[in-house]
Amino acid sequence: MRFIKVALVFFSLVPVVAGHEIENFSLEHDGHIRHYHLRIPADFPTSAAPLPLPLLVDLHGGGVFWSDHMHTSRFGPITDNEGSGSGSAAIIAYPEGLDAGWNGGTAGCQLVATDDVGFLRQIVAQVSSKFNISQVYSTGHSCGCIMSHLFAKNASDVVDAQACFAGYLAGNNDPGFSPILSPLFPVPEYQPTSQMVVHGTRDPMLPYNGVAGGSASAMENFETLRALNGCTGDPTEVWRSDESYQLTYASCSDGVQTSLLTMAGGGHQPYLSAGETNGIDTTLMVWEFLSKFLKSTAAPLDPTASSTSTSISTSRSASTSRSLPPKVDPISDLQSVLPRNALFIQDPDQGQ
Repeated sequence: MRFIKVALVFFSLVPVVAGHEIENFSLEHDGHIRHYHLRIPADFPTSAAPLPLPLLVDLHGGGVFWSDHMHTSRFGPITDNEGSGSGSAAIIAYPEGLDAGWNGGTAGCQLVATDDVGFLRQIVAQVSSKFNISQVYSTGHSCGCIMSHLFAKNASDVVDAQACFAGYLAGNNDPGFSPILSPLFPVPEYQPTSQMVVHGTRDPMLPYNGVAGGSASAMENFETLRALNGCTGDPTEVWRSDESYQLTYASCSDGVQTSLLTMAGGGHQPYLSAGETNGIDTTLMVWEFLSKFLKSTAAPLDPTASSTSTSISTSRSASTSRSLPPKVDPISDLQSVLPRNALFIQDPDQGQ
């Protein structure tokens, strides 16, 4: 058996940088140097120990540079609550796929055979060790959406909810289906996980109605996720705008939900910024779906408790719980978190 070496190779100290800069990190995983980028909320406190924040992992599409995807998905302004009304700040991680591809189980997206679920687990573990992470969410586009599905399925002990754009959960019927698994990260038993997909009816790359012998249709994927989450009854139409609509199964195991947002006339990039949503902010809708799953049974923070005793419950329901990767106590100085000599890329969302 070949054992996979996982080691941090680039993580040190630098003073805090104000604004919406992106901090860059690298690690070694599965014989490759891998990279990811963190967007820290602009008003993140730099002195007092911060309250817990969710981590959103946002995965670029195949052949797309991570920063281009960041400007398309535009979760930054939403999670910063800049006019969105969401009220939910978050740390956002933008991982880089090897050769801009992802091993989500489909031959068309996998350019380098590697364990990408393990890579994403490592990102969650590193970020959780330095920040007070409360929940972990996953999203992505196209090949990144396919990867997001697999991450939620094979790392359901880590991912609290998943919602992505123009993709599906790859299965054994897909040509070239061969997700690479790591001996360091055995796949645990699946825990029901809230999931949502946004799909345009005129998607030319991954058609809404699927491809025979190829990609699943949006409705087939919806059924796959329904079965995976143990949902019963019929889906309910929870939102509609002309011919665009959202169906949701609300009666699922452990109180999770399974949802499909159909964008009438939408293409392969059903984001507001891409002009394929008839003016509907699908990024905001996805974030509102994800951020509902801040565990209702989580113990509230006691503001009178010392920082060394603060803990966060991460149970999905009264009967289901799991733990995030090990974390240090909530930090009181962000200078212990950011990388030295990082290449800072100015986020164009700053000031908007």
